[in-house]
Amino acid sequence: MARIHTISLGMVNVYLLEGESNVLVDTGVQGSEQRILAKLKTLGIKPESIDLIIVTHNHPDHSGSVEALSRITAAKVLAHKLEYQAEANGLNDEVKPVTAMAKIIFGLAEKMSSNNKTIDQYQVDILIEDSYDLSPYGIAGKVITTPGHTQGSLSVIINDQAIIGDSLMALLPFSRPSKPLLAFDLDQIKKNISMLIDLGVNRFYLSHGKDYDVSVVKKALESF
Repeated sequence: MARIHTISLGMVNVYLLEGESNVLVDTGVQGSEQRILAKLKTLGIKPESIDLIIVTHNHPDHSGSVEALSRITAAKVLAHKLEYQAEANGLNDEVKPVTAMAKIIFGLAEKMSSNNKTIDQYQVDILIEDSYDLSPYGIAGKVITTPGHTQGSLSVIINDQAIIGDSLMALLPFSRPSKPLLAFDLDQIKKNISMLIDLGVNRFYLSHGKDYDVSVVKKALESF
């Protein structure tokens, strides 16, 4: 059975699926590759043993180091077709601020965006539109499309656990999961998380936050 390792990079998490093959879920912001490799080393994982990198969505805190890590590890890269089309064209979805705090942050980010270095474009080897079976990588699990945060957001299901990217967030220490700061479609996020619960997912791993029991996630849905 694959084991999920959390690799914390501060405000965002990257995940390692350790099985017959090793799979990395997301890559942090641009320039995170050496921190990720150092953490992999502490787990006894060599760079060349990473066979696949899954991009949950194309925001720069998730896809920033894809190009560097795919080059270092020679891993294949998997992404949703819509996210890759956006990446190839230098675009992101028309996500909207969900909370008052998000509106302030979003406004500041837009003002500063002209001074930010753009992330390197990355090559994708596996484009999906629906789901992808991870058994070719020796992992009993699958990648599924869970749009809402962005149109092409992905989640990874391993037995009764799911890595859900930014479908939920818990940004502050000791905070509980809640709706993301930005979303393309909040109603769709709620439907997708409910679907994961119906599929038997009991543990949810967030990119911003920690991992949470299904009972905590059910309460989070009440805020939508």
